[in-house]
Amino acid sequence: MVALGLICSVVVAQSSFVGAQNEEGGSQQLSEVLLRDELIGDQESLLNVYRCLFNIDTQVVPGGCADGKPAQAKPDPQPFSGTPTLRDIEVRDELVADQESLLNVYRCLFNIDTHAVPGGCTDGKPAESKPELTATPQPTATPQPTATTTPDPELPTVSARFVLPSYTAAEGTTAQISVHLDYSAPGRTVTIPLTSSFGGGATESDFGPLPTSITFGPTETTKTIDIAIIDDKLSDPGESLTLAIGQPLPNGVLQGVTPQITIDITDTGVTPVTVRFATSTATVSEGSLAQLRLTLDRAPGRTLTIPLTYAFHGGATESDLGRLGYVDTTIDFGPNTTSIVVGPMVVDDGLVDPGESFTVAIGRNLPERVTAGIPSQVTVNIDDAGVTPIKMGFNSPSATASEGSTLLLPLGLYRDPAKVVTAGRTVEIPLEYSFHGGASAADLGTQPTSVTFGPSDTNMSISIDIVDDGLVDPGESFTISIGQTLPDGFAHGAHTQVTVQISDSGVPAVEVSFGQSTYTAAEGTTAQVTVELDRAPNRAVTIPLTTAFQNGASAADFGTLPTSVKFEASEMAKTVSFAVVDDQQGDSGESITLAIGSNLPDRITAGTPNQATVNITDTGVPEVKVTFGSATYTAAEGTTAQIAVELDKTPNRTVVIPLTYTFGGGATAADFGTRPAFATFAANQTSQTISFTVTDDQQSDPGESITLAIGSNLPTRVTAGTTNQTTVNITDTGVPAISIRFRTPDHTVTEGFTAYVRLSRGQPWDDSLTIPLTYSLGGSATAADFGTLPASATFAAGSFTATVAIPLTDDDLDDTGESIQVSIGTTLPEGFEAGSPNQVTINISDADPKQLQVQFATVASSTVTEGSYASTVICLDDDPWREVRLSYTYSFEGGATVDDIGERDLSQTFAAWSDCYPVVVWINSDDLDETGESIVVSVKQPLPDGVTLGTVAQVTFHIIDAS
Repeated sequence: MVALGLICSVVVAQSSFVGAQNEEGGSQQLSEVLLRDELIGDQESLLNVYRCLFNIDTQVVPGGCADGKPAQAKPDPQPFSGTPTLRDIEVRDELVADQESLLNVYRCLFNIDTHAVPGGCTDGKPAESKPELTATPQPTATPQPTATTTPDPELPTVSARFVLPSYTAAEGTTAQISVHLDYSAPGRTVTIPLTSSFGGGATESDFGPLPTSITFGPTETTKTIDIAIIDDKLSDPGESLTLAIGQPLPNGVLQGVTPQITIDITDTGVTPVTVRFATSTATVSEGSLAQLRLTLDRAPGRTLTIPLTYAFHGGATESDLGRLGYVDTTIDFGPNTTSIVVGPMVVDDGLVDPGESFTVAIGRNLPERVTAGIPSQVTVNIDDAGVTPIKMGFNSPSATASEGSTLLLPLGLYRDPAKVVTAGRTVEIPLEYSFHGGASAADLGTQPTSVTFGPSDTNMSISIDIVDDGLVDPGESFTISIGQTLPDGFAHGAHTQVTVQISDSGVPAVEVSFGQSTYTAAEGTTAQVTVELDRAPNRAVTIPLTTAFQNGASAADFGTLPTSVKFEASEMAKTVSFAVVDDQQGDSGESITLAIGSNLPDRITAGTPNQATVNITDTGVPEVKVTFGSATYTAAEGTTAQIAVELDKTPNRTVVIPLTYTFGGGATAADFGTRPAFATFAANQTSQTISFTVTDDQQSDPGESITLAIGSNLPTRVTAGTTNQTTVNITDTGVPAISIRFRTPDHTVTEGFTAYVRLSRGQPWDDSLTIPLTYSLGGSATAADFGTLPASATFAAGSFTATVAIPLTDDDLDDTGESIQVSIGTTLPEGFEAGSPNQVTINISDADPKQLQVQFATVASSTVTEGSYASTVICLDDDPWREVRLSYTYSFEGGATVDDIGERDLSQTFAAWSDCYPVVVWINSDDLDETGESIVVSVKQPLPDGVTLGTVAQVTFHIIDAS
């Protein structure tokens, strides 16, 4: 029953659209009327269930209530007579919407099935505006809803609503707002009060005269209000006006499903802006960036591109500016930006050319309502650097390097005063070496005799390997000098040589590692782990060790753990040992990891493996999971229920599993015999059967059940598995037979597609139900014309309907007149009988598939606020009688990107009997001020065979900025 509420709003939307597409009447309109009559019956049945369950409005339940349920089963819809019209469909659509509204009131009032309420519930009422509950509850009901005024029975009851919940209008235009009366014309003159409220900074001055009411004549059902939107020539986006149906309403008039409408105003104003330079003159040195600030007198509220022009004086040319024509010929201001620095690079040309300057001016072709202020230009005087020699030198006159390491000595270029420069061409700088304190060329690896600078290099490093000779020879050093013969234009600078002191080790470099990465030790034994050096250390060294526990192990599982291991001068292998405690518990998988510590002695490094894991073999009792054999069982009244309780392995001891019981569907302890409180397993048992009798109370009380659960006080190392409870559904022997019938009329399906038929049952049983099917072939049809024919149809637990899919083979033959008849089998489950119709005929068409047209069922554009869902509806113009799969594409306008949307529908498969579905996309809230964004949802091409695209091929969602 809950599932029915979830689909109602979608069915209403699709029904209204289909009705509007079939203005010529005929069999399609009759099908639409019959479909709505069934839905109205289903919804009224669910309303009666709520009324009886919560003891509210029970006077309107046919036959009243019995034991908290409707006394009468849901009747089949009355047959329709006459010629169906569009008004027949519209009347039913209005009734379906009213039923859904009242269902949502009940759901929020009694906190049941609230997930089915659009927008959820607030303070016990639907969050989205709906008509107030008009029924009066019984005095004994808890809680009691607040009753509203009962309409005069002599006057027709009408519901006043706006046709649309939202509307968009530009400044300088007129918004036309429609108000509608549902159910029928009022039969009298009624005046509906209206209220106005403003949003986003809007005031009454932004609009023409605002209505305070609207009057309907006795035969009028729709009225239009014209509201002028004033163009105030200001930049004030985000303004809106909300009209709402006020109170009190005339007698017999209710608020409808859209009691208010919000008119979002599209702003057309443009802010005037003045742009100027911060100063009229500036000075910049060659080789530096000019810092020229350009300002606006106010935030523009839009993106502005300001053109710049350049003029050169005193011998300066375009080549003196490195970035001219690249980024600085235009400057872009964002909507909130009022200051930007223009920074052309002034090139150091190495020439003596004083007196150069250039002028940067604001260009003429300025954006709309942007004017140039004073100063409109700035003259930049260039401070000439002239020609000085490039000097070179080391960063420092001294350095230190250890034996066995690689030394990097930086050599840099500069001009006085200290200014880093490039070589401007490829040059080779000579190097010279000298040795001191017993050092020689043998103490160095490769010795570069020169260093080369490329045209754009300012620093180069000399790389020299310091050989570890394994000797104790302190005091060694060497000097690297820049050679005397330098390229033209280069001179010696500070630090023309560097002396490197060699740090002598005198001891070998040694790697320490574990003998292997894993070991195994049983509880109650001693673990032994080997630590090794790759050579004798020639001195006593102590290696630090760390320990870490895994998989539930702790210090209590071991004896004293080693924190280090010591090697003498000639030792290369040592064994560390520690006890593994037998804790007499089943705790398999425990382990401990030893690792080489970080604070190692000088010239000792960690090798591979640098850690070893000791896995502990457990001797305790095993861990066992207990579950029920199945999540559900069925037992008839007067029989014995038998439930399997299972362990996932033998427990190796006697374990006693506690059991608990709860009753469902009106069942009590009197419906059952003695129920065992425990399931006891011997050491080698893994399965037990729990039995108890189900009393035949000779009453009609379907839906009773009892749930068994694994108790909480389980034995040590025994846990409850996934199926930790099971429900025994009781088959009632006093229940009258339930009717099974086909819900789908005879229809035609094209070869190569799948035919679908639906069955319904008189009420949604708590169990699943399987119904046998039989088939007979008509015309020249044979078994080769079909895929596998389902032998049965299955109703899911709680469902009114079941669906059968019959694949039709495309045999490429001209064999018209074929058909297949599907019938309900004769051997039905106990308590069920075949209703009418008990068979349906599928006529097989040789022609092309049924031609369908698809389009969005709403207006081509709408607005949506960031941080909410945008939605529309897509529909086929007729019932497809086959599966049709469509995909959607998303495109972005006005600066929107894929980051502006979250989860979204990418495709939709239309079932055989469904012709409308919702399309939903989440609009992210990005906290940015970025008006004008929009998302376009389109139907993806190519379309399936037999499907064409209608007029509304895409929908645009204009995003309202939430920031």
